[in-house]
Amino acid sequence: MARAAFADGPPKASPRRADIPLIKCALCERLATKAWRSGRALLKTSTPAKRVDELAVVELIEKLGTPWRPEGEWLTQLDIVREGKALALVDKEQVGECNTTCKTLAAAAEDILGSHDTDIAEMIYVGSLNRQKFTHRLCWELSRSCGGAAPAVPAGWKPAGSWRPKQAGSQDLDQMMAQMEESGMKGRMYSREELQEQMEDYQQAIEDLDGGEAGAGDGGELDAEEKEEL
Repeated sequence: MARAAFADGPPKASPRRADIPLIKCALCERLATKAWRSGRALLKTSTPAKRVDELAVVELIEKLGTPWRPEGEWLTQLDIVREGKALALVDKEQVGECNTTCKTLAAAAEDILGSHDTDIAEMIYVGSLNRQKFTHRLCWELSRSCGGAAPAVPAGWKPAGSWRPKQAGSQDLDQMMAQMEESGMKGRMYSREELQEQMEDYQQAIEDLDGGEAGAGDGGELDAEEKEEL
């Protein structure tokens, strides 16, 4: 008989919360840019027949901080490195595995968004702020992620792990388990065969998605949109 798997899934990487204050401002600035551009791109898809309302923008903002969702994959592209006396974020420009660093960034994004998702969505929906003012409002005023001196990097600080690109065809257990939880499947036991079948179905869905067009929330940077940010 196949050994059953725990309903909570296999051991997962955990965030290194001590790093969050050291990178929170830098991440907030990136998150603000991503939210502003992705939100405006989403609003531009609105039509009289299919109107994009403020709730849709709220849902987009929430997804931007979730690495296993397509909208939040940008978090997996970032690595945390030491530059002199501070920590910095480096964009690897390709999707990576969601390891401890990724979990740390996701936890920081959650701290930044906090209970402000509705306020953030409203600012984007109303469209009265350019990107720079939106970033200042989110990072300096609402979340207070920026504005003061970042804490000193502890002596002997080392990266939580090596950044690794996500391998083609890799099966992401975090994504699978999160989808199972959303569909109400958490709280029961799964055999190895059941988990494997779920993973194969999920991988096929990802391949189908990759073959389609990029969604409105990809934050693509167009020359015309760059001008709107000024």
